[in-house]
Amino acid sequence: MPKNKLDKKIPALVASFENILVCNNKNLRPFVEVFVFESENITQKNLGTLLGIFEITDASEDSSYIVNYLSSIIKKEYFSRPKRAPIESFEAALHRANLALSKLAEHGNVKWIGKFNALIAIIEKNNLHITQSGTASAFLLRSRGMTDISEGLSSHEAEPHPLKTFVNVSSGRMESQDKLIITTDGIFEIFSLEEIKKSALRFPGEKFIQFLRTALGNELEKAAVLVVDIMEKEEAEPAKVPRNGKYANAFSQAAFSRETAHSNASSTMEAGGRNAAPTREKISAEMNKEIASEIQMGQPEFTDEKNGHIYIKETTGDGPNSNHYADYMVAFSEKIGIAQNSFKKISKHSWQSLLGAAKKISLPKISPSAKKIPDKKIIEKAAGRGSLMDFFEKAGGKIKNVAAALAPDFSKIKKITSEMDYQQKLYAALVVLAIIFVPLFGLKLSKYIQDKQIKPAEPVVEVAIPLEQDKNVIRVADLVSDKFEGDPIYTAINLNNKMFAVSQSSITSLADQSLSSIPDNFGDLKLAAGMDDLNLIFLINKNGETISYSPSSKKFQNNSISLPENSNITAVGTYLTYFYLVDSQNNQIYRYPRASGGFGTAAKWLKDPLDLSKASGIALSDSIFIADNNALIKLFKGKKQDFQIENTATPIAPYKVFTKPEFSYVYILDKQNSRVVKIDPNGSIISQYYNAEIGSASDFAIDEINNTAYISNPSEIKSFSIN
Repeated sequence: MPKNKLDKKIPALVASFENILVCNNKNLRPFVEVFVFESENITQKNLGTLLGIFEITDASEDSSYIVNYLSSIIKKEYFSRPKRAPIESFEAALHRANLALSKLAEHGNVKWIGKFNALIAIIEKNNLHITQSGTASAFLLRSRGMTDISEGLSSHEAEPHPLKTFVNVSSGRMESQDKLIITTDGIFEIFSLEEIKKSALRFPGEKFIQFLRTALGNELEKAAVLVVDIMEKEEAEPAKVPRNGKYANAFSQAAFSRETAHSNASSTMEAGGRNAAPTREKISAEMNKEIASEIQMGQPEFTDEKNGHIYIKETTGDGPNSNHYADYMVAFSEKIGIAQNSFKKISKHSWQSLLGAAKKISLPKISPSAKKIPDKKIIEKAAGRGSLMDFFEKAGGKIKNVAAALAPDFSKIKKITSEMDYQQKLYAALVVLAIIFVPLFGLKLSKYIQDKQIKPAEPVVEVAIPLEQDKNVIRVADLVSDKFEGDPIYTAINLNNKMFAVSQSSITSLADQSLSSIPDNFGDLKLAAGMDDLNLIFLINKNGETISYSPSSKKFQNNSISLPENSNITAVGTYLTYFYLVDSQNNQIYRYPRASGGFGTAAKWLKDPLDLSKASGIALSDSIFIADNNALIKLFKGKKQDFQIENTATPIAPYKVFTKPEFSYVYILDKQNSRVVKIDPNGSIISQYYNAEIGSASDFAIDEINNTAYISNPSEIKSFSIN
């Protein structure tokens, strides 16, 4: 069967390397090394680049040559057989390194054991393979998220064995704009991981290298960092055809002429030239100048996003002396002003025409007798007779005469109107309408004001507003219901920015409402989590059995996992291809590596004693966050960090927590106070989203791409915007 052609061409990537080696004490130089070994000829090209860091913290003479010894061994073995696949050559090189260290131990050189830190990697085509020993680390910066891709690779043996120095290999694909930071553990003496990430995002290219070199050189006695930038390879433009239509012959005598050779030599000299490294004082001055300008400009990475308080208070008038009259008069004045502005547009010529027309309209002269209105005596006399009809009989004639006298000559009006143009007619009509309706509007306004003054003021009712005094509160008006089938609901899961509803009987995609039924023999669901790297949703039942669900194939598959005895797993999370389980019974966090058919042997990840008896939620990024209803605990490399959420008027009670490696923020579900709190990695409050329905949520998930929060309770899933 012919191979299907790929729809999308995978871009070729190239890597650039920058190393920072600090050794202020020259006696320590033999104990640390940064290396980058590239293929030396065309036959080795498919093997790519071998790179890494070696460090030995034992400064005895017996350990002084191990670093150089190991680097030469792995280089020789890795490039020794070019026809071998890169991963096979890598494993062979690591095996040879383990054997070499074992030989050293057999000859009594054992002071380095337990004090050896290394991270070795290969980059071939678009693939990355890494291994780790000790405390050296590799961090991948991708899409503004920092990930520790070396976590869990080193051996967890209680007593390190030379043959198990390099045990596990992790592999993955690189993408354009990725940044790989390989470093020794000393860097964390002056920077947190969050500070390293912010600096990498803040300083472009060489400035980030200068920043690290200056900071590490000033603060540390010994440190090693290797920074790898991954970019798309720029394809060379096709050679232009000479105008005469003839192609150059590479094998002709002209190819070896003096002019051509001189041109090639010049190009080589230009490519090989390097600028002198800047002095420390110059770097410091440039950094200070750049930081000052960024502070003035307000860099978004270091400026908290502030949303103003929303306060809701009842406002009432002051009774008869309220300002309603003034308010309506202002509105009335605005209307009159609009009319005035319209009339001002009438040209002087139009006004003169209108005035001239008005003078032509003459009313007939009214005789004194016609003008006379029935006086009081006539009315009284008519009323005395007891009949109004008699009054109208006597007065009607006089009134009729007055009306006839006051009536204008319509024939003249018609004649004058016919002489006007369209604009003059329009303005004349506006004047007439204003004369009629403005007094009518004034009468209605006066009556409305009188009614308002007579109406008694309603009593003021004080209403307690939840979170009124808290910081950056946004009151969510309505939650949107996401319809689907399946009951009761367990949780909502964000898997690669696609939302799924997990119930006791099914998994439903909220995007297209497609439903997949969980196998009947699985039993009662207890825990669920999504693993982005495998695009799988994992379910654990009350017996500790695990199955996985693939949204692509819509199939369920059994996965083997061995839970510790006498454990009570209360929260589950994933990171890369690792499974993390929180055991509130034994106050431990277990990490399971991915293995064939399920997960391998659990490792105890927590290194510091910690009370997890009330742990109810877990979220993983470059750190692990644990929610326990009283506080949010931040952990890094198995140790508790100095971390606290910013104070607010109503104390936050974290019930669940949500974040991802690529997220910029951490989200907390505080069901006790019916809110979702958005904080930055340092604990500063960005926003608080309040709605009474949040208090009934049993879990939640965040889609940061579409700025939407999903809360779930046993009967439904609802969402709201977190812009």
